[in-house]
Amino acid sequence: MNFRAVFQFFCCYESYSTVEIAEILKKDPSTVRGYLHNGRKLLRMEMEESDFK
Repeated sequence: MNFRAVFQFFCCYESYSTVEIAEILKKDPSTVRGYLHNGRKLLRMEMEESDFK
């Protein structure tokens, strides 16, 4: 499972909580939070590189 699926659950599909996402994906909530952190970080970097404001 990668951060993209977790990010989609969190942001796009009814704003699931990290605990709910963890239950759905059968992952530990701390793993889900790590995926979200990494996903946000990559998104931020992509936006900065494209000069998105």
